[in-house]
Amino acid sequence: MLALALAHLRLCGARCGSEVPQIGPIPSSSMPTCCPAEGEETKKEHAPRHHVGTIRRARNGAFTCCATKNKFEGHPWTCISRPDAPMLQSIKPVGNIPLVVYVSRASNVPRPGKLRAMLNTSHLFGVNGADPYVTMRFEKGDTRGPQKVWNIKYRNQEPVWVSSRSMGTDIEVHQHNTRAEKEKCYVLVQLWGAVLSRLGEQVTGLKAMDTLIGELLVDVSSIPFHLPVPFKFPATNGTAPQGATIHMCLLPPHTPKKTVYFVRHGESTWNKAQSDAMSGAPDGLGAMLSSCDNPLNEVGISQAMDLQSKLKSAKSSGHAKAVQMLNAEAIFMSPLTRAVQTGLLGLEPVLKKIHRCRMMTSARERRNLGGLDTEGSEVGEAIMNRAISEAQPLLDPKGHEILDKSLNGLLVDISEVEVRWWDGFQESKNSVDTRMQDFMSQLQNCEADNIIVVGHSHYFRELFKQRLHPALSSTPLGKDLAKLKLMNAGVAAVTMDFSQSQEITSVELLFGTELVID
Repeated sequence: MLALALAHLRLCGARCGSEVPQIGPIPSSSMPTCCPAEGEETKKEHAPRHHVGTIRRARNGAFTCCATKNKFEGHPWTCISRPDAPMLQSIKPVGNIPLVVYVSRASNVPRPGKLRAMLNTSHLFGVNGADPYVTMRFEKGDTRGPQKVWNIKYRNQEPVWVSSRSMGTDIEVHQHNTRAEKEKCYVLVQLWGAVLSRLGEQVTGLKAMDTLIGELLVDVSSIPFHLPVPFKFPATNGTAPQGATIHMCLLPPHTPKKTVYFVRHGESTWNKAQSDAMSGAPDGLGAMLSSCDNPLNEVGISQAMDLQSKLKSAKSSGHAKAVQMLNAEAIFMSPLTRAVQTGLLGLEPVLKKIHRCRMMTSARERRNLGGLDTEGSEVGEAIMNRAISEAQPLLDPKGHEILDKSLNGLLVDISEVEVRWWDGFQESKNSVDTRMQDFMSQLQNCEADNIIVVGHSHYFRELFKQRLHPALSSTPLGKDLAKLKLMNAGVAAVTMDFSQSQEITSVELLFGTELVID
């Protein structure tokens, strides 16, 4: 019976038809409304105090705007959603350049119920819905490039990736938007649904029986630079719903080197419960098993404020890397509460200068076995509401002042977190590896060259394990980075050279940061 079921799923997942339609972008008259310009966006800051202006994506891809009551007095911060905003605002390149495809999002992906009906397999495996992801490869004549993957987005009809992949070939770009390759270059884009639940995959050891939702073959010359545009999937045997699209563009060559500051969150209620459980305290294990998305505790709040103090005095310290961190141009935060709170309190000297940050799902903690602390609890602007409300009772007057300064005029990009952004089960190695590709891509293609990421110890450690340059991984520090973890509210200044296959070429611990055991 199981063999028949697997064969049925394989058949449903096979490519339909012998030819893939060649598709161009949707005509401009059908394209979604352009995202707000910088001037338009900042006008939202002049909305009445105590209100949050929130820009949402409608189902048709257009941007709408609404104002919601902000229950936190005196905090005129704003949430924005701009998944189709270009990540690079440079002049279009000319000459022979690497083919880099940026996928911002997909829209109108089949509802889980519709996909189950198409596959008729829910009675066999108890499928709860499709987890969409994207694969892509280039095609030139008889040459087929390696397959590139954009990670699974769980239970999501409007998945957002905002990340790119280098496709493994070059294209020739001319001044007047012409591409004169000797052989025409295409990209084969496939939208998939992972139809076997993560739990089923873990318990049975079976590979997820993924099903092809739709595919299209796109002439690279029809894909613009910088600004993502929608390409519509054709209906194939009824599997691609009417209106399903993928939004993508090409990116020019990137800055090869960047400095990224990894900031671990302060101590959370989970860290304290974990410590208590290890020491045999009676309530420690119970606290670990009964909570998720844990906020900072009093110690963690104090650690974050201590980081703010050290960062504020960076200029007087004369330490080059510390001063450079103070002048960071972009801030990414894991959307887990403890990371957001650490960012709002610890990075106040930077936030009050740049007035923006982005929730980055690829920076969330690695989900290990158990790992309830890696599960989120909120989506959208509710992430900020929870982070603030959980911190406020623990703040002294100085802490309230720091929080007020961070939030005043702050623009929070929630493009990636408007729907559920976490999975309920242990992440596979492949899933973590693909998420790291997203993470590195977002850093690589960010306009800023000086970036702060607020995240988590296990995830940072995994990055060090996989991405340290061999010349660094063999040193005592490199070996420690791969087996120990950053202390709470610790900071590591990381140099990334994206011309290398293993990008992290140097690491320096700042502000007295130490590496500690689990």
